[in-house]
Amino acid sequence: MPGIPLDGLNADGKAHARRFVEMLREEPLFTTKNLSSEPRIFRLYDIPVSAGADMYLLSSDYEKITAEDIIPSETSYAVRVRGDSMEPKYYDEQIVFIREQPTLEHGEIVVFALNGESYIKELGRGELISLNNKYASIEIKETDDFRVFGKVIGTYQN
Repeated sequence: MPGIPLDGLNADGKAHARRFVEMLREEPLFTTKNLSSEPRIFRLYDIPVSAGADMYLLSSDYEKITAEDIIPSETSYAVRVRGDSMEPKYYDEQIVFIREQPTLEHGEIVVFALNGESYIKELGRGELISLNNKYASIEIKETDDFRVFGKVIGTYQN
């Protein structure tokens, strides 16, 4: 990671530093804003991703909205969070910005489909983790239909 002194850190320390820097890059408050004069248009899905109860993300149920300068430039689309299983970081009705990508690293917050239902969770090793301790993790079984939609790269609370 250029420009970040990692000397003196062990492998775990370097991994934590990289995750922290990635977390800062995901927040519009800590990143350079998109200064393009052309507005960006992206999809805001009508059906929210579940942070608790099951919901399914339908590819045709969205509206096109113009991006504000607080929206990360690499946003592919946005969804609303439904439920409280990802509190305290992600709240009911909050908009999260997603960068489409087929694979993710453990510890990242992802939007995915599991057996036809869409969720937002932290990707663990063989499990999907809720940030709210009152919810149990969801085990990913070999027989499950599991598909990653993308990584959460920012949020907006209106």
